[in-house]
Amino acid sequence: MNKVMRSLLVVLPLLLAFGASPARAGEISAAGDVILEAGKTWPNGPLQDWIGPGTALRARLFGGAHLKIPYVNAVGLGIDFTYANHPFKLGSPDARYHRYLWDWLFIPVSIGWFQITPGVAWVVTDVHNDDLGIVRTSIRPAGVLTAALRVPVTSLIMLRTDFRTEIAFADRAQTNTGATMNLTGSFWTWFGGLEAEF
Repeated sequence: MNKVMRSLLVVLPLLLAFGASPARAGEISAAGDVILEAGKTWPNGPLQDWIGPGTALRARLFGGAHLKIPYVNAVGLGIDFTYANHPFKLGSPDARYHRYLWDWLFIPVSIGWFQITPGVAWVVTDVHNDDLGIVRTSIRPAGVLTAALRVPVTSLIMLRTDFRTEIAFADRAQTNTGATMNLTGSFWTWFGGLEAEF
């Protein structure tokens, strides 16, 4: 276990204990949000030779508590899940390239209407192209950076648009022609949708 993880395991319980102490009980309130978005995603680098731009769907659920602790707005549990589907440039129409991304550790930082979220995620890539001789499912960690603009519509609902860049650890497969295809790689994704807080 590296030093960063050990530090997090020590600091987080202390923050929670401090935030939940009786003296601060009146300063704790429930926190939660739901994000639903749809958008477009583009491959970068070598993947551009194999697949075209695709569609992406995102859902985020979060629940926890607001804490009045310096530099900590809320703590809790949630999931940030994205599904993307890309068409192959080569092969039959039923060939598929699907990506499923979910958060491992995301840390959102909000400044006014803007939000920056660095993090790490798991990416499952499901590739099926009989014409290329590739039928493979890959799971790799990925670095993710998301920048969002959140515009309030009411006190609890916001319109939002996100731009995300991600890069997954490399995984490759050999086609039946002897060429090597990158199964994973780098993507840019744009989303638009709604966020509801409660």
